[in-house]
Amino acid sequence: MSQLQTREEKIQEIRKKTPWRDFVMEICSWYPFIFYKYNGTNSTIKSNERIAVSPYKEYDETRNNLQELVPDKDWFFDNMSSLLHSIGLPNIFHFSENENASYANCVLWSRNIYLSFTIIHDVENTLYWFSIKTWTKNCMNSFMVRDNSENVFNAKCIISSYNIYYSSYIKNSDNIWFSNNLIWCHECIDCNDLENASYYIKNKQYDVDEYHKRKKEILSHKDMFEQYATNKYVSWNNYNSTNTQNSSYVVESEDIINGQYLSEISHARNAILVGWNGSGEHVYDCLLNTPELSHIYWWLSLWTGTDHIYCSMHITVWSHIYYSIYCQSCSFCLGCIWLKNRSFCIFNKQYSKEDRHTKVDEIFSQMERDWTLGDFFPGEMNPFYFNDTAAHLIDPSFTKEEATRKWYLRRDEEISVDIPEWMDVVAVDDLSNYEWFDENGKRNIDPIILKKVIRDEKWNIYRIVQMEYDFLVKHELPLPRKHRLDRIKENFRVD
Repeated sequence: MSQLQTREEKIQEIRKKTPWRDFVMEICSWYPFIFYKYNGTNSTIKSNERIAVSPYKEYDETRNNLQELVPDKDWFFDNMSSLLHSIGLPNIFHFSENENASYANCVLWSRNIYLSFTIIHDVENTLYWFSIKTWTKNCMNSFMVRDNSENVFNAKCIISSYNIYYSSYIKNSDNIWFSNNLIWCHECIDCNDLENASYYIKNKQYDVDEYHKRKKEILSHKDMFEQYATNKYVSWNNYNSTNTQNSSYVVESEDIINGQYLSEISHARNAILVGWNGSGEHVYDCLLNTPELSHIYWWLSLWTGTDHIYCSMHITVWSHIYYSIYCQSCSFCLGCIWLKNRSFCIFNKQYSKEDRHTKVDEIFSQMERDWTLGDFFPGEMNPFYFNDTAAHLIDPSFTKEEATRKWYLRRDEEISVDIPEWMDVVAVDDLSNYEWFDENGKRNIDPIILKKVIRDEKWNIYRIVQMEYDFLVKHELPLPRKHRLDRIKENFRVD
């Protein structure tokens, strides 16, 4: 067995034992949900001494040939921090070209995306979303939607379904309102835990004519939708899975500890949003991925066919990668940032296969002596405000003292919003003045709201954009009464 393989196994054993809160603090704090203005661009990173920020562009070849960095007393992480600061990161992460997605982060082959995060592979017309993938379109205010889903609003964990409103954990279903845990269902309202059911209201079946009569009556009370949604029964099931502990919505998986929203995964611990559209095995301390992966230990946002990834993030089509960030179609690299189509690189410098093996052995030997092998990037390298990230959404109990003690940044001040002087501010309690019902019970929204700014009960500011307005009017839905971050929080929270 080679020295490298031995050290890989040491990293594996370390990551298999991570406490849940340590996983959330270390990994999820690298995924931001806030946009700032930076040098005329939208950025997930607010300017600070830890990072250089560059306007997004695919790749710059000058990054591929940096000179070797000089070791010092804590040489790996200090050198990695220097490299991160000198190269910087893009203001937003985009993989491949996207259309009309400048207010979105982690986007691949998608279009018309606004204030949404992790939008992957032919997704179209989405607003205020997190983790939407594969041929999904016309959706808003939702979390984890997959596989040819369409017309989804205020929903969570929707697979291959359409016309889904205020519902959670829905698969292969259509025309569903205020419901949870449905599979192969059609035309259901306020239902829970059903399979192959049609024309049900409150888990009671009706004939088609009576069902539509009652549906029309229920949906005519559109001013009650938010109340219905607030009071809806929320639950989850683990489908066709074995040996799951402290896990929720785990599908066709086995041997899972602390798993949330997983599909076709075997042998995992501390994993959120892993699998879907494919299979994987041996994943530990992981947030976000697409399919076909194996032996992944501490990673964030890996896409499309990866294996043997250690302590890395924002990676596509990789193999045998260690401590690297935002790289594409690379292999056998250590400590690299923003590379494409490279192999056998260390700190972005190209080596021969043999020299790279020797150098990696030296680095890992030193990390073993420093007791840092298997650690992830320390808090002082993280450029994001801790309370702007997924860590804070998943577990808001983290205190300021906890975060700053480990040298994470934390934002104390409120986020400032520049409101043009000519724009009127409307209190959320006054939104009823801008929507009404006609004699047929159809909801109408005054288009003047597009020229207003809305202030919620917490004095947070948000707007209605044209794509959002068109969706609400088409589907006869109410204006949102909560800031978009509060909407994401509600769906993101792990049950």
